[in-house]
Amino acid sequence: MSEIDLHELIIAAFAQLRRLSPGLGLRDLLDALRLADSSEELSDLRDDIALLWCRTGAEHQQFLRAWEERRAQKTPPPASVEEPPPSLEDREPREPKESLPATQQRDTQPQMEPPPSPSISAVAVKPPSRLPLRSGPAELSGFWPISRRTMEYGWEYLRRPRRDGPATMIDVEATVEKAARQGYLLRPVYRQETRDHSHLVLLIDRKGSMTPFHSLARDLVATAERALAEEKIGLLDIYYFRNVATDSFHSDPYLGELARIDGRPATIDESLAHCNRDTRILILSDAGAARGNRALGRIEATDDMMIHLSRRTKYIAWVNPMPEKRWRGTSASVIARMVPMFEMTKLGFHGAIRALRGR
Repeated sequence: MSEIDLHELIIAAFAQLRRLSPGLGLRDLLDALRLADSSEELSDLRDDIALLWCRTGAEHQQFLRAWEERRAQKTPPPASVEEPPPSLEDREPREPKESLPATQQRDTQPQMEPPPSPSISAVAVKPPSRLPLRSGPAELSGFWPISRRTMEYGWEYLRRPRRDGPATMIDVEATVEKAARQGYLLRPVYRQETRDHSHLVLLIDRKGSMTPFHSLARDLVATAERALAEEKIGLLDIYYFRNVATDSFHSDPYLGELARIDGRPATIDESLAHCNRDTRILILSDAGAARGNRALGRIEATDDMMIHLSRRTKYIAWVNPMPEKRWRGTSASVIARMVPMFEMTKLGFHGAIRALRGR
């Protein structure tokens, strides 16, 4: 299917679904069109758009029906054919008018009135139901049950301050106490500098069923980077994957570049080689709960990934943007037995932070 036909398919399905769900706006349509530019399989594109647009089961059924009906149409509807103007032979002959005197013709000629001026009235304009479109890749704006402030507070609890290095900091309290005890002061008391040894590793699932949560992932990364800039975290590493990481991580959120070492793709063990007892690993993924299926291959691949992670640290937690009631019967219910998994809510995020602290 060409790009033009694919865009027409999305627009037609959008117009039909909007009759049932008037909350859909222009931004939702533009998000779906952007997904069409980067999607490879038509079935995956249909499922991703359903996650973007549909909120209820009725909307999902209406969308699938509209999608399949529009896809089944081979040719566009026939255009309306305009009738040609009648020929000269078909026209009725005009009856000759009786000649009248010029004065009488002037009297009988109808008076032409000036055309009425068109009335101008206000046109009701419906305000847009979505926020202004941001520049950049397609992302959904949503109101998540967790705020950026909650994330920023959570990172502060991961600090691991320890005194190490050369003794170059003056200990004011110890210096005053020594001077008071001896009655004189020859030299101040020095202490070692306090450094934060915390190391946070974020593993973020992208694309596919995680497309509606790209904005949530962006907030998670932005707050962690801010905590690093404010020295609330000692070291931060961010890696990306799709569904599950088998051999390597991606270094960019668009999954276009693999993490590299010495110019070659790095394995998972090589990417996490500098992890130590102060490393905390937080995973953001729906674990297959968004589409409601249980995939044995995904469960086994996730088990292999967890083996690699557990070799580096024992402090691992998983946050799932889908509510816990949606985990039942999916791959998430099995993966939750391998690693502590929490909802991506305020309470769930605090639980994940406690798990990363070993509590």
